[in-house]
Amino acid sequence: VTTQKEKININTADEEKLQELDGVGKTVAQNIIDYRNKNGEFQSADELMNVSGIGQSNFSAIKDQICIS
Repeated sequence: VTTQKEKININTADEEKLQELDGVGKTVAQNIIDYRNKNGEFQSADELMNVSGIGQSNFSAIKDQICIS
């Protein structure tokens, strides 16, 4: 039996939690937090691609690991 890993809420996760996402290191995690602080909460997961360091391929790799609420 495989247990589904709990999704990470990109609107509330701290830097440490964000780094649990595939391919997200300290810098990108901080970029996500900076973006959130500047623009408010993410309205959709796709908006994550506006963050510096996250492109289409990064997003595709983590989209199933994240949520916004």
